[in-house]
Parts: sequence; structure tokens; C-alpha cells
Amino acid sequence: MSNPTVASTGLTSGTYDLYRYDEPSATWQNYKASSFTLDNGRGYLYRRTNATMLTFSGQLNSEATYSVNLTASDAAGDLKGFNLVGNPYPYKVLLDRAFYSLNADGTWQEHPDGDSLAVGQAALVHCSSAETLTFYAATRSTNPGTKGALPPLPKGLFLNEIEDEDKDENENTTLNNHRFAYFDGDRVVISGTGLLQAYDIMGRQLFAKELSTLNSQISILNFPGSGVYLLRLNGQTQKIVIR
Repeated sequence: MSNPTVASTGLTSGTYDLYRYDEPSATWQNYKASSFTLDNGRGYLYRRTNATMLTFSGQLNSEATYSVNLTASDAAGDLKGFNLVGNPYPYKVLLDRAFYSLNADGTWQEHPDGDSLAVGQAALVHCSSAETLTFYAATRSTNPGTKGALPPLPKGLFLNEIEDEDKDENENTTLNNHRFAYFDGDRVVISGTGLLQAYDIMGRQLFAKELSTLNSQISILNFPGSGVYLLRLNGQTQKIVIR
């Protein structure tokens, strides 16, 4: 989905999740709250457990141009340069660059240069270095920006890595997105509390540690060596690769 200025009826009722993609940290961030404003020009991923008609209110964007800053952060690794943007206008806009859009079945579809971005639609675009994506009202198009074929989607952008964050309010967890572990040198930093369990790719448990403080550090010496491992914390699972 893209981004009406203010969310209104039905958006925050029932069981739902609202994600935005953050390129510098290469994470899907759960943005749900009782009251919030959706940023114009930014794409969002909305999920709920039952079909619902949503309505939105807010002032229509009538600006002659609207610009979105695209980032390409080295810290994002393989996900560097992927930005999720939204159509800021109340009509379709020709996106003069290749992009991915999300299908109803949760798969990404590649679009060549020159496809249109519908009202309420988000686009995953890529840039090799920081640049500005500008939408023009008069021509209902954008500046060309990065042209050519899109790079393949890294696994971290696939939606099956997003975990359900509707948990018991009494659960002892401080997680706010599906990535709770990241590398800092030869240590893995865990940005949550609770029982951390580590498994190898065959499903054999390597260790379990109770974490009582945020950003606890686990030495990679706890793992047998290079390879793919799975971490579980408070019902969430994350894959890490040690090289």
C-alpha cells in the first residue's frame, strides 16, 4: 500500500500489522500504534487476519512536485539500495524506472521501466547510490533515476521472514521488528529479552540462554564454525550466516 496522509476507519481495529521498510537497517519495522500519521511518499505493508474495508481521510496532495530521498547504505549489506516508496498523488503515476510491486499472494512482481504506480500502491525501487526520486504532477510521471534491470531480491526482503507480532501483552518481550539479532564484529547482538535458542540447519539445538537485558552479546565462538544457523526468541525465528 502507499500512504494517505492520515489513517482513519478500520485501519487500527482488530488484529493487524503495519510494516514499513527501513533501508539503512535493512529491516521491516512494525509501525502499528493507536494513533499515527503515515508519511507521504513512503510505502507500507498492511496485514490483518480478516477482510476489511479501510477508509482514509486527509488533505489531497496538490503540490507540483514531491520528492523522496532514496538511501543506499553500506550497513544494509546485500539489501543496500532497496527503498519502499508510495505514490503521493490521488492518481496513477508513471514510474520511470524498474520496480517491484507486491502481489496479493505475497510475492514480488518485477515491472520494467515505464509502468505506472496506482493510487494506494507501493513500489520497491533500487538505487546504487543515494539519489532523489521526484514525482511530477503536471506529467504524472517521475524523474528517470536509476535505469536498467533490477537486481534480484535478496532473501531478507521476502515476506516469509516477517513474523506475527501479535503477542500476549504480558509476554516479556521488547522486540519491535522481526530482526532481533545483528553482528557487531565477532559477536551477535540480541535486541530483545527472553529465552534465546540456537539451532543448526538440521534443527539440532546448539545452546539456550536466558537473556534478561537488551542488546546482550553472544560470541560467535558459541557456534561450531561457519554456516547457517537459526535463532529463536519469543516465538520469532531469524536466520544468521557465520562466515
